Amino acid sequence: MLLLLVYATAGSLAETGRVLPRMVTDGVEYPSELIYPLVTVIAASAVVAVAGGRYVLGLLATLSALAAALVVLRLVLVGVDSVTGERHYPPLELIRAVAMTDSTLWPLPLAALLMVPLTLWPAPGTRRFVAWLLAVPVAVFLLPTDYDVTIGLQPGATVVVMAGFLLWVAVDARATIAAGVLLIPLIIAMLSLRALGAWGQPGVLGATWFWTLVTGAIALLTAGVLGLRRQARA
Repeated sequence: MLLLLVYATAGSLAETGRVLPRMVTDGVEYPSELIYPLVTVIAASAVVAVAGGRYVLGLLATLSALAAALVVLRLVLVGVDSVTGERHYPPLELIRAVAMTDSTLWPLPLAALLMVPLTLWPAPGTRRFVAWLLAVPVAVFLLPTDYDVTIGLQPGATVVVMAGFLLWVAVDARATIAAGVLLIPLIIAMLSLRALGAWGQPGVLGATWFWTLVTGAIALLTAGVLGLRRQARA
């Protein structure tokens, strides 16, 4: 769950980093640009809250980040007539299609679902929440985000992450299971792209990458469950 929130925060941070230099240089041109940093702050607060064992606060922050991200998405898709200045708001179908293909947005509802039982039966938190915040910029580089447009590390970096967590099962099987869950947003986003007929288009990874993600998720979850059983017997 924490890895999901870290990934969502990383996606928002990458988007904020994309618009922030222009905001500083040219000023704010669109209202959505002001919400980008707000989404990042709210998502980061969810990471801190959940890491500290404050699951009710974490759930509220996660849902707030999801709502703010959807508002940003709607505002970004608003068109403005260059002659009349009239605003043309996008249909809900377009907003839904774009949201469903965003792998950094899916972690928020998935984390919220996983968080609900913990609000009733809370597990102990950790005082090292800063370490989880430090994982956010790492995720910007190593997981699929908007920042990859300039650094071009994907999909190789994600494969390295999968391999690393698979080896980590010898140390902590729970982390391996969490990594398997982390791939679910990527798989859902790929399925959404498939439904839109986007596989095979320029800049879009296709069936090979989808099945790589599915295989990786199955391998991580299986290894994690077996490792957890082995560690429980030890």
